[in-house]
Amino acid sequence: MAGVGVGEVRLVGALAVAAMLGVGCHRDEPAVAPPAPNVEPELPADLSIELERTECYGICPSYVVKIGATGAVEWKGRDYVEVEGRQTAQVSVETVRMVVAQFDAIGFSTLHRTYDIAATDLDSATLTLRRGGSSKSVFWRGTYFVDQPNTMIVISGIDGFVLPREDEPDQPAVDANGVIARTDADVSDSPQHAAAVKAFHALDNLATAIDKAANTAQWIGTGQQKQHR
Repeated sequence: MAGVGVGEVRLVGALAVAAMLGVGCHRDEPAVAPPAPNVEPELPADLSIELERTECYGICPSYVVKIGATGAVEWKGRDYVEVEGRQTAQVSVETVRMVVAQFDAIGFSTLHRTYDIAATDLDSATLTLRRGGSSKSVFWRGTYFVDQPNTMIVISGIDGFVLPREDEPDQPAVDANGVIARTDADVSDSPQHAAAVKAFHALDNLATAIDKAANTAQWIGTGQQKQHR
């Protein structure tokens, strides 16, 4: 290349490389969508979680506690609690979500209405979940005894207590809307019995989680008043 100096050749080469790099830098790249935000679904405005515990033949605490969609807590102390009457508190919406998730985890909507044993002097509990215009309540009593031999478990499709038959006091009354199944030690290895025992414990654990979420200990008190059977 006559008449062209070494410095000029180097400059031309540098410009060529820069042009190539420029083309590379401006090459159209496929657009990558940003990850979608993890948005929790809104809780229904009518959501309500209610736990009611009754007294026993002793000093079991009796009260009702409710938790709403916004985390508002309502307490009504009745018997054998330090704080009787009404109190209010507030928990986070995330806490409410966690409790609702536990309802769904145990299949609360598929449970029977009553899980009972053949006894009358025990405390009982009722859980009610209202959301989206529907409501479901489950009553249970005597979880401590369902793992012991010769305990008769009564599963019922109606609310409240299951009364025994007058002619056979050790047998539950049966009618079209009443007892769905009876299980005892003779069938303790049956799938139905196992499912009933599992339901008792799942309900107990869920009720304990609600007590913890609402911090009912601040109103129940200490010592024997906290004992549930």
